[in-house]
Amino acid sequence: MFPQNHDSGNSPTAQDALATTAPEALRRALAFHQAGRLDEAARHCRAVLAVLPDQFDALHLLGVVEARRRHFAEAQRLLSRARSINPRSAEACSNHVLAPKALGRFEEALASSDAALAIKPDYVEAHYNRGVALVALKRYAEALASYDRALAIEPDSAEALYNRGALRAYGGRHEATCAARTRGERPAMTDSLRRSPTRAPADAGPMGLSAYAR
Repeated sequence: MFPQNHDSGNSPTAQDALATTAPEALRRALAFHQAGRLDEAARHCRAVLAVLPDQFDALHLLGVVEARRRHFAEAQRLLSRARSINPRSAEACSNHVLAPKALGRFEEALASSDAALAIKPDYVEAHYNRGVALVALKRYAEALASYDRALAIEPDSAEALYNRGALRAYGGRHEATCAARTRGERPAMTDSLRRSPTRAPADAGPMGLSAYAR
């Protein structure tokens, strides 16, 4: 994928070549991810990490991809590494719920959602994921408050509307009624990606691809 490096060592010329190819590889990885072509997305991310092992966006996106592929241990490793590199990324904190939720570790998922909200209090996806974790923990009043907060920010959120309605209607039976939704986490997507993958928010990684659409 990347041009062959015939220089000995990391010369400025070689580094300049990487700087021009890694963003393109990440844009392709994002496009493959959004199209559901997860193998190709993973391959492009790993190509970046082979030469830039601490590249935040590649680690973050690959973690989301591996969670979708149900490779949860690998997803957890990658997302933990991404958070350690950029601990102020609300998106990385929010997406760090993916593996714990799938594995039934809802206290961990709740902690990651709370970490995301400490950075970005109006983060709809984190409020939604917090509500899902709280339902699994049978903390229904707190879950309802999280769904209400998500809807106050994004009134047309279908997932939050559905889960809040079911929780109000069924109370403690909500978990059985919405079992499929319990794992329906929303990988985070920044406003910059809604507009264009080339525009980065303040907390984005070096390539400006700090979070990923479903």
